[in-house]
Amino acid sequence: MKRIFYFIILNIYISSLFSSDYKVLDIALQKIDYDENKFRYQTKMSILGDKPSYTIYSFNPVKTPKVELLEIDGRKPDKSDINKFLKNMNRDDSRGINTLLGKKYTFIEEKNGLSKYTYITEESLIPKKESKMLGEVLVDLNSESIKKITLYTKKEIDITVGVKLQEFLMVFVFEDYDDEFTIVKELNMSMKGKAFFKEFSQSTKSSLYAYEIIN
Repeated sequence: MKRIFYFIILNIYISSLFSSDYKVLDIALQKIDYDENKFRYQTKMSILGDKPSYTIYSFNPVKTPKVELLEIDGRKPDKSDINKFLKNMNRDDSRGINTLLGKKYTFIEEKNGLSKYTYITEESLIPKKESKMLGEVLVDLNSESIKKITLYTKKEIDITVGVKLQEFLMVFVFEDYDDEFTIVKELNMSMKGKAFFKEFSQSTKSSLYAYEIIN
């Protein structure tokens, strides 16, 4: 009887640990669950590799259009640059971070003040394709906020005829804003694949800064 009692107490203790782990995750997820029009900010997007280049643009939800091209490789953009930029932005599948999250998370470990969770995204990387991504979340236990989200694929994806995506990696780095919100500070992306038997690869780094709340 005593052994059964200890077994019950042990299970209650283990359950309380896991519920505590997920409670912290829930608090952290709430801090990134805000309307994308809550802030205005600027972004510097750099294309890495043999021919590096960068673009700086702003996002302001009270303006039309919401995005404004400010600089390309150190020069002021001309009308052609602006039109091309706006066309690409309108065509871009710029989903918010919340659409890249999951509904079910698995606690993996706690190390150096960080809790790690894994999940599978609800939405696919490529619309109308079976291409859900695997995700990893790192939560700071002290601030109860997300520090990093990593998304990746493990299988080859047929994007269209003759084009295959073989590797994809997306890493969001976060920072706290006024102890109420957690905002994206950096986004790194890399991909590899084949287009009509020719290999391609691309890596980009986007730094987001000058955040201001829209009242």
